[in-house]
Amino acid sequence: LTLEEIMAIRSTPGGRFNDTGGIPYTCIVNPHTGEKMKFWSGGQSSKSIMEAAEEAKKALEKEHGKGIERKTIAKLNESMAEAKELENKGDYTKALKEIASAEKSNKNLPEVLAAKLTAAKESVIATATKALEDTLASGDEAPFMKRALRKLIPKLKGTGLEDRAREALVALNDA
Repeated sequence: LTLEEIMAIRSTPGGRFNDTGGIPYTCIVNPHTGEKMKFWSGGQSSKSIMEAAEEAKKALEKEHGKGIERKTIAKLNESMAEAKELENKGDYTKALKEIASAEKSNKNLPEVLAAKLTAAKESVIATATKALEDTLASGDEAPFMKRALRKLIPKLKGTGLEDRAREALVALNDA
């Protein structure tokens, strides 16, 4: 490593692990707690590092269960990004279907990822609720509000808001 690279490493979270000041320094870090599990100061054989890494992996799997692959996380992130894009376009039904598909294909997710999917779903429903409330509070004349509600109702399926929108449409028709 060059001096600049060493200084750059010291300014990252990874730089706090080398408390020996020596180089080379190798450390296995628990990703759940951010604490050192094993470290070496000075040169080491790749075999000893690989054996320690395997040992650490077994200990982590015993404590936290088997990890998930990065490609699975990447797919989940893509699904949530797609759902957000659909939410922003106002297509709440498709956004919820995208999230439901991600949930269905990834059962037994870690709490952190399950919470992200739940937050994405709540965001879609909150945005749909706001869209419906804005439409109802717009003060537009009945024909314009009816048209807006007719366009919005199909996009609300699965949000739990479609009945409320239909009732508002029926009330406008009766008026």
